[in-house]
Amino acid sequence: MKPIWYKLVIAILLAFNVLLLYQNHQLKAEGSRQLVDPKMYVRQLQLPDVPVVDRDNHPASLLDLVKGNSHTMFVFFSPSDCPPCFSEKELWGQIPDRGNMPVYGIATSPDSRELWQWVENTEIPIGVYLDTTFAIEDLMESQQTPLKVLVDSVGTVIWADPPREPGPARESFWKELADAME
Repeated sequence: MKPIWYKLVIAILLAFNVLLLYQNHQLKAEGSRQLVDPKMYVRQLQLPDVPVVDRDNHPASLLDLVKGNSHTMFVFFSPSDCPPCFSEKELWGQIPDRGNMPVYGIATSPDSRELWQWVENTEIPIGVYLDTTFAIEDLMESQQTPLKVLVDSVGTVIWADPPREPGPARESFWKELADAME
């Protein structure tokens, strides 16, 4: 005959398993993933009103770019970012159609001629603006680039997303983007 403590341990382990199964079922039933806090990637949650220029040297500000749009996606990057990080550039090009919003690349580089040549050679599929002063990076205190940042119509950061590896992580981007837009 087995001691009573042995039966008690088995009963406790069985109860824990039932509890874990119930919690797993609840998580699957909820279906929505908790959004990442954008402060993990940018310390300032408001776009600064900093001038940038397009390839033709036409000035704009980040706040001008968000006007009239319920949501706008910015991709902050630098040509010195890791080359594998740019493997998701095709994803950036899909956002305007699938996400139904404008997408702008905001590049930092001290040399505009070199940057525009790099953008052309790299085949960045979105409109790019240049910040030669690095003011945006400094004011937003971004923790890494490239970084996708979703903002609302007044430039408040709603969501930030670092580069994603190809495969399931990249496919989950669309669900997370939809959740962030709600």
